[in-house]
Amino acid sequence: MAERMSLSRRTQSTLLSIAGAASLVLVWAMAGAWTSFIAPIGEVLAELPAFLGDADMWAAVGETWVRVMISLVLGLLLGVLVAVVMWRSSFWGRVAGVYVSVFVTVPSTITALMAVSFFRNVELGAVVVLVATIFPFVALVVLAALRTMDPGLLEMASSYRYSRWQRWCEVIIPQIAGAFMTALRNEHAHVWKVVVVVEIFLVSSGMGFAFDRAFGRFKLVDVMLWLIVFAAILLATEYLVIRPLENKAQRWKGIPQ
Repeated sequence: MAERMSLSRRTQSTLLSIAGAASLVLVWAMAGAWTSFIAPIGEVLAELPAFLGDADMWAAVGETWVRVMISLVLGLLLGVLVAVVMWRSSFWGRVAGVYVSVFVTVPSTITALMAVSFFRNVELGAVVVLVATIFPFVALVVLAALRTMDPGLLEMASSYRYSRWQRWCEVIIPQIAGAFMTALRNEHAHVWKVVVVVEIFLVSSGMGFAFDRAFGRFKLVDVMLWLIVFAAILLATEYLVIRPLENKAQRWKGIPQ
């Protein structure tokens, strides 16, 4: 019965996703036919094979992907570290909490503009902005998971005299794994949105720079092609990599997938 219900939920979710995608294509087709500022869907699809065969396009995608991956890894590590500090230490937790509050409040666009003054067109500036955008949200999600852990499991670990390594690997990490994967999923989408702004202001390369150049030259077809590539990368990573990992992280709780 449980398997049938799970299958039914998956089928319903798939059908809703297909319906949503179909409605989006329909809106695009109508907007392209009735407006002058959105490229018609037929023209965009006709240019798509040549666009995907362009080596310069893939070079731009590769540059952006490297920036995103480096920043995402550093942001996740820093966010988890800050969360642990806020959980374990009263004094340093308050200090770290101030930084988290500031970076959560400041918009990513303002952070990018400030980085222009500090770093000019240095690659390091792009990574700093992206990490500063990611880590506070990761810290808040992981901190909430740490504070809501089952105290009985921690008491059990103390009773059996677990080492610090055992306590983390066998008790704490399994309980916060789901929260960590949620933070990864959210911040992966977030960082891809911010990297476009960063590449426009800070560096003269990558998908954001190419998108801005196409938009500035009123190449509407190229603008839509970049949007398609952008969305395809996000969706492929979301459904083929991140969500399966998130499901595995939640299995130990018996949460139906």
